[in-house]
Amino acid sequence: MSKGRIQCRFMPHSSTTAFPGKLACLISLVAASRLIAADYFVSTTGSDANDGLSLSSPFRNIARAINAIQAGDTIHVRGDGAPYAERVAFVGKIGTAELPITLQTHEGDPPAILDLTGWEVPQTDRKEGILRIENSQFIKVHRMVFRNFKTAGTNAQQRLQIPTGIYVNATAGNTCSDITLSQCQIHGIWTNFPVKYDLTGNAHGIIVMGRSAIPISRIIIDSCHLHDLRLGASEALTLNGNVTDFRVTNNVIHDCNNIGIDFIGHESTYVGDEVPNVSEDRARHGVCRWNRVFRIDSSTNPAYGGNFAGSFPDEASRTATRAAGGIYVDGGRNVEIVENDVEDCNIGIEVASEHFGKFASNCQVISNRVHRCHVGGVFLGGGWTGNGGVENILVTGNTLTQNDTARAGAGQVRIGNLVNSTTISGNVMVASTNDSGLAPFFIMKYLKNGAFFIIDHNIYAGVPVVNGVPQRNVAFDWNDSFQITFSGWKQVSGKDTNSRFVSLPVPKSITTPSGHTLRLFEPMAGQ
Repeated sequence: MSKGRIQCRFMPHSSTTAFPGKLACLISLVAASRLIAADYFVSTTGSDANDGLSLSSPFRNIARAINAIQAGDTIHVRGDGAPYAERVAFVGKIGTAELPITLQTHEGDPPAILDLTGWEVPQTDRKEGILRIENSQFIKVHRMVFRNFKTAGTNAQQRLQIPTGIYVNATAGNTCSDITLSQCQIHGIWTNFPVKYDLTGNAHGIIVMGRSAIPISRIIIDSCHLHDLRLGASEALTLNGNVTDFRVTNNVIHDCNNIGIDFIGHESTYVGDEVPNVSEDRARHGVCRWNRVFRIDSSTNPAYGGNFAGSFPDEASRTATRAAGGIYVDGGRNVEIVENDVEDCNIGIEVASEHFGKFASNCQVISNRVHRCHVGGVFLGGGWTGNGGVENILVTGNTLTQNDTARAGAGQVRIGNLVNSTTISGNVMVASTNDSGLAPFFIMKYLKNGAFFIIDHNIYAGVPVVNGVPQRNVAFDWNDSFQITFSGWKQVSGKDTNSRFVSLPVPKSITTPSGHTLRLFEPMAGQ
């Protein structure tokens, strides 16, 4: 049964009113428990003239319930009827650890759906969310669907439209904290901006944007499903700017035309007249664990020279448009990427900085499985000398199998611009198969910069014959010195002294240097 509120007005300390002892005690107890949590109900068959406090008298609109809530309240959205055609926002809503504010599908119903089919995205040049959480604390959103918010109109109009599924934001001088998004599904968020090589068309599935000098903190995004997103120059799930202490776990992200998960820094996201600590303009102190990311491909993205149909005269033309990472740390700091499955993306996992003179720092890439990505498995450092780099990076315990399927030459690991103080150790790398007779790449370091590498205790395995065509066992590139033997690689690089190259054919399982047994070619879970 729903409970109403108990409200109490505090008496001034200077009041001359005399209370008997028991009555004074009662007043103190009521004041200490300012309210009792209420349950509000929303249904497409309800009315905003109702009180919303029971299943028999629900509100019609979610926004009406949000307007009524206080700390500790829960909004139960019925999912047994038509979708809700509305945009909703928590702005300045403050819960507590003991009394959070919750928006969720009513227990036992299918997930409630917010569907904006046919809605126009406002031309504001700002992110426009189906759900916006701004300057709020202790907010939970559970088991909801956000879908079909798409740009339309002329190219000039679409440049000013940025549709978003869920937008978590803090304005100047404010913060968001303790936000939990769980079991939400987001799809059909599209920018239809068609101009090739133009990065001004954007859309997001989920974005957490720290724009204040006060950080957004304690963010949990767990068990969400993001798919079929047209993102332009943006990402499916993003934490950007002054965001700290986060967990991105158990999510499934697939069939998107740009980056799957991204932790971004150095983009000058601050607003207002504050003088920020620019070193904090980056996502930091977070964990990305147990996520599945697959079919992330920018060949269907005009921003990178692709097209929405994904049609090309040849595979070389398609490969030239492929730049989207499954999981990406772009200038973030202290981010752990652990035990994720990444498959059939342009790039598996990338740690880099796109900003000259800036770095991604103190990140760990541990025990991930990266399989059959088009251009390469793990990318470290900027793409060229005009970008930034990375520092204090650990890549260990990963299984990198048959990446570089497009034969782009990046192989299982690519070391790019300004890769400093980095350890690549204890990984298993299985080269990509092909029928061209070309050498299967393992590690490619094509720029003569960066310092303080440790590369050792890895296991490499190649494929010598495919369809009767002899294959070279190995291919490595160290400072633009191309090596086709493992011994030559070790001599030129001075690395991998304690690593080994596995005799072929490649086994179905392999024992890592740490003693763990890994199965190399099993299908990814759930696929």
